[in-house]
Amino acid sequence: MEVEAEITSQVTIPTEAEGWYTYGREVASVEMDFEERGLTGYFVTTGDSKTDKRSALTFFFAKTRVGGDSIYFATHEIHRTWYEFSGVVGQTPPKEKSLQIEYSLDGTLTTHRLEADGSDSKTSKRVKFKKIGY
Repeated sequence: MEVEAEITSQVTIPTEAEGWYTYGREVASVEMDFEERGLTGYFVTTGDSKTDKRSALTFFFAKTRVGGDSIYFATHEIHRTWYEFSGVVGQTPPKEKSLQIEYSLDGTLTTHRLEADGSDSKTSKRVKFKKIGY
């Protein structure tokens, strides 16, 4: 799937921030990579309709923007649902010299559901995805 990727300014996010991020106890995660043309990746969460309840669904990025330490992505639609994230890549210094920097995605995650009448029903929440698998 082609991603509409845009770099809005000089990117200050280190390459070590690439990878897999997870959110709390919910089954929701983000895989992101930085390429020459911009940000690519996907969002994974469990379905909530009768046909896909508790099934993992992968929403590939359709549109991305990255600049400075800020990122934005909007996913492709699955079952009349798509996601949007806007935030920053955070860095927490290690508590000990031998440990690595901890990375996080801090921002707003919006769930879009297309209703039968074509309207977009949106719900947003503040989230902090933490990088796993250093």
